[in-house]
Amino acid sequence: MKIITDPINEPVSPTVMERWLKCPTYGWLAQRYEPTDKVIAPYKVLGIAIAKGFEAWLESKRVGTEVQFSNDPNELVTGAIELSWPPDDLNWPIETLVATALKGYDKGIKNLTSCLETEKVIAVEEPLDKWNARADLITERGSDFIVTDHKVRYKYDARYAPSNQLESEVSWQLWDYAYRVSLKYDRPVTHIRTHFVYLTPSPKSVLHEKAITEQAIENWHLGAEVKWAEWHKLHRGLLIEQPMITINCHNRYGKCEFYDFCWLAEKDEQRAAMLYNKKGGKSGMDSQNNQMP
Repeated sequence: MKIITDPINEPVSPTVMERWLKCPTYGWLAQRYEPTDKVIAPYKVLGIAIAKGFEAWLESKRVGTEVQFSNDPNELVTGAIELSWPPDDLNWPIETLVATALKGYDKGIKNLTSCLETEKVIAVEEPLDKWNARADLITERGSDFIVTDHKVRYKYDARYAPSNQLESEVSWQLWDYAYRVSLKYDRPVTHIRTHFVYLTPSPKSVLHEKAITEQAIENWHLGAEVKWAEWHKLHRGLLIEQPMITINCHNRYGKCEFYDFCWLAEKDEQRAAMLYNKKGGKSGMDSQNNQMP
């Protein structure tokens, strides 16, 4: 008997939802503003470049595909960096970025190659539904049905690696993917997996997998319905109406990037204009169609 049910409320992008769950004020601002002095972080550039490389390589391994993987990894990674971020906007030399990305890419490919000795690639970055959510990788291993998400971290720290793995087991994004993939393929996902790629001090590739049940996916979905409904009710409102989760204003990485918007400008958009720019000229009353991917 099928356990997982269709959505009642319109699902929200998992990336948008994760920001909103952290703090509704942060989620609202992140869709509409960015700091005027924002500098592109090298680790984000590296993550995108490596993910593009994985996508191209994995697509060539997909069941029934006729795609031939002929891209030189150096060209693939370099192209991804240059296409998304002009070198003038980076605070690292592009040669350093490419060399670092290639090391992580190579480690990841070796690990994924070992996986594919027993797994078949079903889909790579494929839209899961009309809301355009995309899982990095969907595979099957016998009766197992697996969703994998790539996560690139700049630095490996043995103190935090175990907690990173435990956190991945309860990732909103991965459970969202498990739900949507189960609906699309009419087949419950049996495992969620995070592919961690660490770049320094030496490159590492770690696959962390967790077995899940169909009932667990439906339990997650029923809770998600509540949060989706809350998001739809609040996100079109004014900034001043958005709740603040103040315990997330500071964490081990420092202040929230919108700390000054909330505490210095006191959530006044005019007072914050010197510190933050609007994204794409959007007003505060944008719609879900403008969600960040």
